[in-house]
Amino acid sequence: MNFLETFRLLLAAASPSGYEAPEAEVIRRLAAPYCDKIKTDPMGNLICRKKGSGKKLMLAAHMDVIGFMVSRFEKNGFLSVTNVGGHRPARLSGKKVRFPSGVRGLLFERAEAKFGEKKAGETKMTDILLDIGATSEEDGSGGRYRRLRLRSGGNCRRPADEPLLRQFGVLRGPALRYEPG
Repeated sequence: MNFLETFRLLLAAASPSGYEAPEAEVIRRLAAPYCDKIKTDPMGNLICRKKGSGKKLMLAAHMDVIGFMVSRFEKNGFLSVTNVGGHRPARLSGKKVRFPSGVRGLLFERAEAKFGEKKAGETKMTDILLDIGATSEEDGSGGRYRRLRLRSGGNCRRPADEPLLRQFGVLRGPALRYEPG
C-alpha cells in the first residue's frame, strides 16, 4: 500500500473526539507488522511498542478529528448541532457532514440569524443547523433515521470522500488542519 492509499484509509476511519475506536483499529492493523506489542490503555490511547537497543523514541499523534454532535431535533426536521473541537461557525455554511451510520447532511446558517443585525464573522454555533433531508422533528428523531441510529448526542464529521488537494507539495482536505474553506 502506498502513502496516499494509507493516508486515505486513515482519513476514512477518522472520528470526532470520544469516538476514536475505528481509527485506532485501522492504526493497529497498519502498525502490527512493525511492532512487538500493541495495547489500548483505559483512556483509549493506542500504544505500539518495538523493542530495540538504541535510544527510545516516542511518536505521538491525535486520532480524533473535529466534528459535531446533534444537540436537538428541530420541529422542521433540521438538527441543531454543537461543535466537538474548534470550528469557525462563520465558515460552516454549505459544508457536508457524515454520520457513522452513513447519513449525510449539509450545514447551513439559520435565515433569521443571517439576515439579522449581525456583523461578518459574528456567527455562533447556535446559528448553524444541519439538514439531513427530514421534514419534521418526528421524521428526524424517529422513523427512517432511527433505523440509521441517528439520535441526539450522535456525532458526525466532514466526510473523508471529499477530494484531497495537492498544492505546493502539501496535502489538504477534510480532517486536516488548514483545510480549504
